[in-house]
Amino acid sequence: MKSPDLVFDGGHLALDFLNTEASPDGERDDLLSAPTGLLAWLEGAGLAATPDLALLMASPPEARVLLAHATRLRTAVAEMVQALVSGTPAPPLPLMEVNRILAERTAGLRLESDPTGYRLVSTSVSARSAGLLAPVAEAAARLLTDADPARVRRCDAPGCSLWFLDTSRNGRRRWCSMARCGNRAKVAAHYRRGRRLTRRRRSAPERRSPP
Repeated sequence: MKSPDLVFDGGHLALDFLNTEASPDGERDDLLSAPTGLLAWLEGAGLAATPDLALLMASPPEARVLLAHATRLRTAVAEMVQALVSGTPAPPLPLMEVNRILAERTAGLRLESDPTGYRLVSTSVSARSAGLLAPVAEAAARLLTDADPARVRRCDAPGCSLWFLDTSRNGRRRWCSMARCGNRAKVAAHYRRGRRLTRRRRSAPERRSPP
């Protein structure tokens, strides 16, 4: 179910979820245009186990309902992030949407075994599929309450609109991914410098040696 188009460079779960409607290649791509894209993202983000996703895939109506929940949540997260970076209060409706998804989650226990015996571990479960999105809603809430707005940014690379949380020490991160957009920018800058140097050499007057 994993897709090669999944990108997790945001440094924050809420921003990674927001980035499902952006592309680092300059072309708009919506991963949530179909249930399969959403389920692939949930698996890639580690929010759902393969058996749970298989059950959802076996029930197209339930998968479509989950997709509707996800698209509404993403819209809410986008409005909250925009409010955060602009220093304005978040509108009430996005907050209500986040709280609605958070209410879908209930605490639970799971019995696990290992070579030393058995143990009970706390887990988050939901009686409804919308609970799979609760970790995203919680991440969005924590982004709004805890993050430094100055460190929530969009990539500087032309054509890339991915969001990221700058956790660098000096706070000067510019790219969503140094390995992708950062290297592209460096190559482009090197090419431009080479072109300028070539033009200067061609336009410089030819020096003649004295007779």
